[in-house]
Amino acid sequence: MRLVRIFAQAWRLLKESPVLGTISILGTALAIGMVTITVAAKRLIPEGDFYPAFKRQRMLYYKYAVTEPKDTLTAGNYTAGRLGYPLASAIAGVPAAEMASIHEVYTAGVEFLLPGEEDAEVSRGRVRSVDIPFWQIYDFDFVYGTPFTPEEERSAARVIVLAQSLSQKLFGNQDPVGRDVLMQYIPYRVVGVVRDVSGYLTELAANAWIPLSIFHNAERDMDVHGDLQVDFLAASASDFPAIREQVLRKLQEFSTTLDDGEVVVPYGQPEPLRAALARGGWMIEPPDLGHLNLIFYVTVLILLLVPGINLVALSYARMRRRLQELGVRRAFGATTVDLLGQIVGESLFFTLIGAVLGVLLMVATAYLLKNVLFIKEMGDIEFEFTLPLSVLLSWRVVLAAVGFSLLLNLLSMLLPAWRLVRRDIVSSLNAKR
Repeated sequence: MRLVRIFAQAWRLLKESPVLGTISILGTALAIGMVTITVAAKRLIPEGDFYPAFKRQRMLYYKYAVTEPKDTLTAGNYTAGRLGYPLASAIAGVPAAEMASIHEVYTAGVEFLLPGEEDAEVSRGRVRSVDIPFWQIYDFDFVYGTPFTPEEERSAARVIVLAQSLSQKLFGNQDPVGRDVLMQYIPYRVVGVVRDVSGYLTELAANAWIPLSIFHNAERDMDVHGDLQVDFLAASASDFPAIREQVLRKLQEFSTTLDDGEVVVPYGQPEPLRAALARGGWMIEPPDLGHLNLIFYVTVLILLLVPGINLVALSYARMRRRLQELGVRRAFGATTVDLLGQIVGESLFFTLIGAVLGVLLMVATAYLLKNVLFIKEMGDIEFEFTLPLSVLLSWRVVLAAVGFSLLLNLLSMLLPAWRLVRRDIVSSLNAKR
C-alpha cells in the first residue's frame, strides 16, 4: 500500500509539472529504446536462435576457400571464393562433429508451375540445393510429408521440398505430397512442405529445396571454388578445437590431391557464428572479435550516457523544485527513511513508465524499419522477412537498460534530498529552489 501511495504522489507531481516529467520519461524511453534496438540489430537478430536455426551456438561455419601456390616465387598470391564440392565434401566428414551439412550459399531464381498449365501465370521463387544432414541440423516444421531420403539424394532424384507459401500458390490448401511441380519446366516430385523460413536467414531461406546431388557431385564438380559452404554441428562448444584440428588435417590431405600444386589454408575457419558474420564478404584474415566487441560495448554505453546525462540534469532540476515541500514534510514528522523512500519510489515510477514506452518504441521501430535495420543485402529475394519477437526482445538487455536509467534517476534525485535531510528543520523549510 505504501508503494501505491508513493506512485500516486509521483503521478500528482507529474500532473503539476508535466513538461519536466514528460521530458524525463521520454529521455528514459529514448535511452532504453536506442540500446535495445542496437543490441537487437547487432546481436540478437544476426546471432539469435530462431526457426529453423535453433542450434547456432553449437555450430561452426566454413564459408571461404583460400588457395595459395606452393611455389615460393609467387608467395602472397591467393585465390578466394566459396567452396567447391570436392573441397566441401573432403572437410565435411570430421569425426569430432556430430554432423556436417553441405549446402548452397546462394539461391537460384526459378519459375514454378503445375504440369498441364503451361499457359498459366508462373510462380517465381528461389531454390537451394542441400544435403541430407541439412534437415537434421536445422529443425524445419513439416506441414506435409518429410525431407527427401538418403537414397533420393544419392541417386540425384528430382524431388523437391516446398515452402508453405509457394505450396499454397500452386496447390491451394491441399496436400501436394506425391504430385509433380515443374521447376524451369522440368518435373520434380513433391516430398514435403515446410513452414516458411524468415528471409533474415539468408543462407537457409528458400522457396524450395532440392537434393544437392542434382547439381553438385564428384563427377561434375572438379573446382576447389564454387558456391557451397559447410556447417558443422558440435555436441558442445568444447568440441570446437578438435573440429578445427581435424578440418586442418583434411585440408592438408586434400591439398596433396591438387594437380596445380595449390595448398588450401583455413584462415581461422571453421569459425563460430559471430566470427562468420564479422568476416563479411571476402575478408581473408580472421576478424578481430575483441576489437569489434569493444566497439559494440562502447557504442551501447554512449547510447545510454547521452540521453542519461540530460536525464540527470532534468531529474536534478525537478528535485530542486521540491526541496521546500520535503522540508515541510520533515517538519511534520517525516523521517529520513520516509523521505528517501519517497524519492526512490518516484524514481522507480518515472523509470518504469519510460521503460514501457521505450520497449514499445523499440518494437514499433523494429517492425516498421525491419528491412532497413536488419538486412544488409536484400537483392531480389522473394521471401517473407518475419521477425520473431522472442528474438528481438531480450529481457536481460531491457532490465540492464532500465537498471542503468534507474541508477541515474536515483543519483540525480537522492543527492539533493540527502543534503536536505541532513540539515536542521529551519534550514530545510527555507530551502531554495
